[in-house]
Amino acid sequence: MNSDEDAIAYLNGALEEDDPAFVQDAFGVVARARGMTNVARKSGLGRESLYKALRPNSQPSFNTIMRVADALDAELYSLPKRNRSPARAGGDAGHETVEEFRHVDAQCDLGVFVGVLEP
Repeated sequence: MNSDEDAIAYLNGALEEDDPAFVQDAFGVVARARGMTNVARKSGLGRESLYKALRPNSQPSFNTIMRVADALDAELYSLPKRNRSPARAGGDAGHETVEEFRHVDAQCDLGVFVGVLEP
């Protein structure tokens, strides 16, 4: 990962795949690129625990993933499901910034897509 933008784009791409194992692996790739010792320190997790949580076939808690995301300076957001298809097709999901996202009508749809956006 050459930049924060590359890391965020990589995580977003993984989240679009709808494969929890792939998402977990993506968090591991980004964490290793940033330095596991640094990510462990920032997340409050032990380095060995972090490696175990992000290895294939492990099932880390959502709390662990949230702590890792925070240590990677990423935030998880829910987007209305109706905005998901354009993003998958390579188009604009309709929310360029976090501020625009915060103004989405929460009652527009029951389904959500979790994405990582730059803070």
